[in-house]
Amino acid sequence: MSEGLETRGPASPEPARFDVIEEVIACTALVVVVMAVCWGVLTRYITAQPAPWAGEVAGMGFAWLVFLGAAAGFKRGLHVSIDLLTRLLPRPVERLLSLVVQVGILVFAGYVFWLGVGFTQRNLGNPSAVLRIPQSIIYLAVTLGFLSIALRQAWFLWQTLGRGDEGR
Repeated sequence: MSEGLETRGPASPEPARFDVIEEVIACTALVVVVMAVCWGVLTRYITAQPAPWAGEVAGMGFAWLVFLGAAAGFKRGLHVSIDLLTRLLPRPVERLLSLVVQVGILVFAGYVFWLGVGFTQRNLGNPSAVLRIPQSIIYLAVTLGFLSIALRQAWFLWQTLGRGDEGR
């Protein structure tokens, strides 16, 4: 990625314990998905009684895996970025474009977080089909994933603005 289009700060060499929360949740969700799917397959083909809850648990776990995994990927700068044309721009224009992109990411993540809060609240009383637990558990994954992205993007933007032109 071009120096002027960095949308995040450098990763710290030793992250704090709370700094890996997205990875911990996403990995836990992955284990839940794999175990639920395996149990569902096992009960479907080995026993005469398939586990009706397995698909529902796998779907909920997958939502957590996707949105917290996306936040972890964002934190580590793993999302795709194409800077072929922006590298050809003069440095001040490239820097301005970088700031516009960073603000756009922050606004988008903040908006999706806000939508997620609304969906989570509206579905507190809406039970799932099999387990009868609130559907808001699924929307909470969206809310927390985009909250993480928005907070990290705000931090990266703050660092970029504080660095001025002497930064990357």
